[in-house]
Amino acid sequence: MPKSLFLSEFIPFFLVFCRVMGFMLSMPFLGQVEVSPKFRVMAGLAFSFLLAPALPTGGVDVTLSYLSLAILCAHELFIGYFVGLVGRLLLTILDCAGMIMSAQMGLSSATIFNPNFSGQGALTSMVMVLFGIAVFLSLDLHHLMFRGLVKSYYLFPIDGKLMLGDMSRGYSQLFSLIFSMGLQLSMPFIIVFIVLQVGFGLMNRMIPQMQIFFVSLPLQIWGGLMVFLITGGSIVLRFSSIFDREYRTFFSLG
Repeated sequence: MPKSLFLSEFIPFFLVFCRVMGFMLSMPFLGQVEVSPKFRVMAGLAFSFLLAPALPTGGVDVTLSYLSLAILCAHELFIGYFVGLVGRLLLTILDCAGMIMSAQMGLSSATIFNPNFSGQGALTSMVMVLFGIAVFLSLDLHHLMFRGLVKSYYLFPIDGKLMLGDMSRGYSQLFSLIFSMGLQLSMPFIIVFIVLQVGFGLMNRMIPQMQIFFVSLPLQIWGGLMVFLITGGSIVLRFSSIFDREYRTFFSLG
């Protein structure tokens, strides 16, 4: 095979592989630290092999210098990471809701290593995120993210410029959405614990001798667990609809 023909086939494939790998490094589930890097690379190669013939990559200049090619590879990694990170940020809606739940239940100090974000997090946050990932996979929302990756080739072409202004505005909107949606999902806990705190306050006024702190803390924990048992499934399903709607809107998917 002539060298020019080999390069005309290999370089577009390698650029697709760079974007796919950037995507897999940041997307939910595949981007977790527990996933083997070998598995991630093999999955990226397989997906790139299937995806490359269907993408608009024919206009890539195969006579680029090594420096220009390295810059183009970094460009593709960044775009892929951006597309996957949008899904990861939407997943933090559950993490935010779990933090609010922990504060209401009095379990803010009960932290555990959260593998989804590579750091310490509240116990309820980790549980909510794990439930969210299970729903994310069972409802095929990862297929939606792969559609977003394909659409990114039309929004951010290989030889196009980075639209950093639009990206930063999109991220700022996502951050405000994360807090507002997390607050909405945790609203059952907020309402229940406002009623409980009012009741504890009245009890303390009527019976000043009672050690209200020692009475209220077990009730807060058990009450929070009961509310979580009743509303946990609805919260996660509501999150799945939010994820589907916002990801479609972000990348203009039909």
